Amino acid sequence: MSDEKTEKINNFDFTSIYPDCRNDFNNYNRSSLHASLYSGYSAVCNNFRLNIGVHGYGQVFQENFCLPLCYYLNYIKESNSKSDFNVDASCKYFYYKLKDLVKKYRGTCDERGNCYVILRLPRKNATLINVPDICMKVVEDISIIEENLYNVFYHLDGLYTAIHRCNKNPRLCKWDGKTCKNAIENLKTCEFKNNRSFNELITKFENQYNSLCSEPEHKSVKEKRTPQEISIIEKNSEASENARTQAIKDKYTSAMIGTFTDTGTGMVVLPFIIFIIVFVLFKYTSYGSYIQLGVKNLRSALKKKNKNHSDLIDSFEKTYKNSVDKKYKVAYASQYY
Repeated sequence: MSDEKTEKINNFDFTSIYPDCRNDFNNYNRSSLHASLYSGYSAVCNNFRLNIGVHGYGQVFQENFCLPLCYYLNYIKESNSKSDFNVDASCKYFYYKLKDLVKKYRGTCDERGNCYVILRLPRKNATLINVPDICMKVVEDISIIEENLYNVFYHLDGLYTAIHRCNKNPRLCKWDGKTCKNAIENLKTCEFKNNRSFNELITKFENQYNSLCSEPEHKSVKEKRTPQEISIIEKNSEASENARTQAIKDKYTSAMIGTFTDTGTGMVVLPFIIFIIVFVLFKYTSYGSYIQLGVKNLRSALKKKNKNHSDLIDSFEKTYKNSVDKKYKVAYASQYY
């Protein structure tokens, strides 16, 4: 790095750029005072888009990015007469936004000079609005370090975007915190680390961010508890869960015992359940054949038992009859002895 470039980097003045110029840019472009400038700057933006080699994206390029830049440049020109207005800081931020637009659409300004010069180029056979040259001196002065500045401004813009988001919704501190910390660490080791105004800006941002997103503000209740408190809560929770589980087990165990041991209900329910099980097995499963075989065997056994019983009765009756007949004969014979 040349001595001239190093000197430019170390002496570059970041004062008032953040957040003042960024806020001016955003606030001014939200106003509705640009109707008279729309037509003239639309032609300028279309010409600029073609000159940097961007094809397509015409309406988005113009409406969302280029026109706001032109309006801001016009605002700088109109505010130059104010004693408290920092023209240099505003022009530095303007040129960063212009470079960012070119990089966003992968255009190039290298062949014709800096991007500000190309923005002011007239269009052949067309009358364009006169683009203010209020920032020309500032842009020429920083041209040697414009790429270095672009990288730093890009990260600073991201940091202040995060601040704006967190200011609107403090819950976002949790999500943007890590990104902001990484960006700050990178900025502290960049080429501008020896620049006094740059270090003051970083310190200012850190104080603002820590004030907005201090740990008590965005820590959850669980994160605020001590390890001892967390341990006690976990033990109590485990004990409660075990007690609840045991109560459920006891409830169902009592219900099952009551179902099968109650003298009134059990005598009716148990046979009914057995009947249902047998019916399902017999009707809808392959076990029906085994049940049929068992029933058949049972019927055969009962039939055989009945036959044996009948034979036994017949034998008894026959024996009894013979016995009676013999006694009758004896009695009959003794009468005539």
